[in-house]
Amino acid sequence: MAQKLAHRGAGAADARRKQAVIALAVASMFVIPAAQAAKWTITPSIRVQETWTNNVSLSEDGEEDWDLITEVEPGLYARGQGDRLNFVLDYRALGLLYLQDSDRNRVDHRFNGKLTYEAINDFAYIDVGGTATQQFESAFGAMPIDDSSDTDNRYTASSYYVAPYLRGRLFGDSTYLLRYSSIWTNAGQSSVLEDGHTNQYTGRFNTPIHTFGLALTYDRNDTEYDGNSDELSTEIARAIGYWRIAPQFILQARGGYEETESLFTNRSEEIYGGGFLWYPRRARR
Repeated sequence: MAQKLAHRGAGAADARRKQAVIALAVASMFVIPAAQAAKWTITPSIRVQETWTNNVSLSEDGEEDWDLITEVEPGLYARGQGDRLNFVLDYRALGLLYLQDSDRNRVDHRFNGKLTYEAINDFAYIDVGGTATQQFESAFGAMPIDDSSDTDNRYTASSYYVAPYLRGRLFGDSTYLLRYSSIWTNAGQSSVLEDGHTNQYTGRFNTPIHTFGLALTYDRNDTEYDGNSDELSTEIARAIGYWRIAPQFILQARGGYEETESLFTNRSEEIYGGGFLWYPRRARR
């Protein structure tokens, strides 16, 4: 049984990698022409630092080891702006060299990037982006505040997404948003967390609040994890009505539902409530 689950997980992971490559390839076909016409700014950087510590692995008293650590961190900041394209990327690669124990040597990658392309003016868009950060696996393990301290509790978490969406106006000042996001997450060297893929669906509709107003929201997330058959789905839909009874005072009432489906639970609940918005005037002197 375990072998079947592992095989199924490996197959699902390979399929999701192919989906990511295909999605990025299709997106690039539309983006490349706009990228060539954009104005680009590229700024490289580098940082070098020496750190001496008497307890490199945050060990208990009597088990400490000293070390001298060389940190070399090259980086690249890039920004592109055009009529239909906006791009920003902040990337850094932190290399750590340990004098006493070279087995601790490593390179930590960090980046945060996003590209937005306007495919059809004021209507169709696509976002492509990703992040990579250093995270701690357990809240009960060592969590050093600096990168030079070595711990097995640290891992690199990364995520990538492709998100086409429609956004615009209806009936004058009313706005709408329909968005689909395909999100790939990678837990890196973590021995507890698993890679996964999420399909995310988002819908929004808002009218201006004159005497009355309306807001409709819809969110659904379907997540699959590698290595097992666990799936998690959440769905939330709300309708919010507004009544402006005075220029600074608005009453609101809301209703909707929330559903959660997973291996261990299947829950559906209604959502309802009310409230008010008050915008006090500034006192005149």
